[in-house]
Amino acid sequence: MRHRGNFWHFHAIHHSQRDLNQFTDLRLHFVDLLVAYTVLTIPMFALQIAPASILAIGFLMAAYARFVHSNVRATLGPFGYIFVSPQFHRIHHSIEARHQDRNFGNIFSFWDRFFGTLHGATDEYPETGVAGIDYSTTGLFGGMARQLIDPFARLMNGSSASTDRAPREDRLPAD
Repeated sequence: MRHRGNFWHFHAIHHSQRDLNQFTDLRLHFVDLLVAYTVLTIPMFALQIAPASILAIGFLMAAYARFVHSNVRATLGPFGYIFVSPQFHRIHHSIEARHQDRNFGNIFSFWDRFFGTLHGATDEYPETGVAGIDYSTTGLFGGMARQLIDPFARLMNGSSASTDRAPREDRLPAD
């Protein structure tokens, strides 16, 4: 959902980071954050999971997100078949078209094997970011203002090809 259609404009803020680091997971548009946490917590409340358990799960997920967004070449060895590593997740943030729509897993890597979205090469260390989006040249407050406004502006003007994540035949999993 975060990588398709109009919602991509908000999630692209997170993917626009050119230098991944342990704080990249905090670079989210408020609309992206609101929708993501709603989608995560409503099922937990529906299953009557205790609020303290939901907070604990949230804390653990946030800590793991800091790890997988860190700028290290860690693959986790054989544990990488189960868990997402920083190297695995870097492919997900790659600016290269051949890596887009790959390695969606946040904690478990086996989901990408199951759904056919795995890019398993662990020796690649691609550049990250989104083609056509660069907030690094606008200063601290100018960059923050642009990140807040740009998704709404792109929605009003229609998406540009450089930021549209519509599926392409060469990126779709085989049937």
